[in-house]
Amino acid sequence: MTPFLMGVNYWPRRKAMYWWADFDLGEVREEFAMIRDIHLTHVRLFLLWESFQPAPDQIDSKALDHLCQVCDVAADLGLKLQPTFFTGHMSGPNWAPDWLLGPGPRLPYERPLITTRRRSGANATLRNIYTDPFVIEAEKRQLTAVCGTLADHPALWGWSLGNEPDLFC
Repeated sequence: MTPFLMGVNYWPRRKAMYWWADFDLGEVREEFAMIRDIHLTHVRLFLLWESFQPAPDQIDSKALDHLCQVCDVAADLGLKLQPTFFTGHMSGPNWAPDWLLGPGPRLPYERPLITTRRRSGANATLRNIYTDPFVIEAEKRQLTAVCGTLADHPALWGWSLGNEPDLFC
């Protein structure tokens, strides 16, 4: 009989969305050990878009290195990971890199926009992550960099393209 997969969505309990900007491998190791100790086997983690891609043509090598370290810890502890790209919507507001914000007023149904660098103003709206060629090229750049770096990592179980994209754009 195949065991039922049990996992968790992961944000560090002390930092949440700010963990990539304030990375602490010891914290990840401690919390991943807790996850393992309660017999969960799979962890879905979120690549905050602006932490991994601060500019449309730039992948943050430090964030990518931190992700590799997280994968190594998971492998050491026997956990399987599912990184989630393009994390825009999370816990109510939309988290977006500054470069993803376009001109024009926010529409009444758009959720509050937050970046870790600044709170966006009322006159900022999101570029379309599905149809805007500028954004699609940036997305390809991130997918290529992250997947290329981690393609054969033993901790990887799967990939997710986004979290609640219908609430993001």
